[in-house]
Amino acid sequence: YSIWENSGVGVDLYGDVNDLLIEDNTFSGGQWGLQLNANNRRFTNLAVRGNTFSGHSYDAVYINGPDFIDVTIADNVISRARYGIYLSSQDEFTRLGVQGNRVADSQYGFYMRTQWNGWMRSTTIADNDFRRISGDSLTVYYAYIDALNIARNTIVDGNARGIVLTDLYRGTANGVTINSNTLARNATAPLYLANLQNGIDAAVTGVAERVLVAH
Repeated sequence: YSIWENSGVGVDLYGDVNDLLIEDNTFSGGQWGLQLNANNRRFTNLAVRGNTFSGHSYDAVYINGPDFIDVTIADNVISRARYGIYLSSQDEFTRLGVQGNRVADSQYGFYMRTQWNGWMRSTTIADNDFRRISGDSLTVYYAYIDALNIARNTIVDGNARGIVLTDLYRGTANGVTINSNTLARNATAPLYLANLQNGIDAAVTGVAERVLVAH
């Protein structure tokens, strides 16, 4: 399925989203490529996989709702967007996988946050490729953490920061793992950690460039 030179939103869905697969589509132009809003409900067993997005003035993939449960965003190719992937939860992410996506020539690569002291449980951001991003490439913001794994991502030729973790809090498990990522030729900090609270442990391995930790 292809949507070309759309002026608004390529696909716009509201309400509960259960057992939905969005796969092998092409979205070109417009403000958003894919916009999903759960309207104070939840996403369960959602997969956004193997799609191509290009030329969006806002976000290529925008998903907003209280709960994300068993959600996969994988193997998408994104270029020329404000945000490549933007995820916002009012409550929690549980078993979220963001893997194998390629984002290039965009203002921001990947942005993920909760609101109102939400949770990130068993979340994996791995094997993604971010190139020529003018803002921050990979940001995780404002959540209690139970097992967040950021691994084997490639972030090169960015004009700002590479991996950004800020305002994260320790949950019942102590777990941010940043492992074997490739961070090269980013203009400011390849890895930026700020306001990690309540004794949260960020285990960082496999980062060759300097790390900036803000207090």
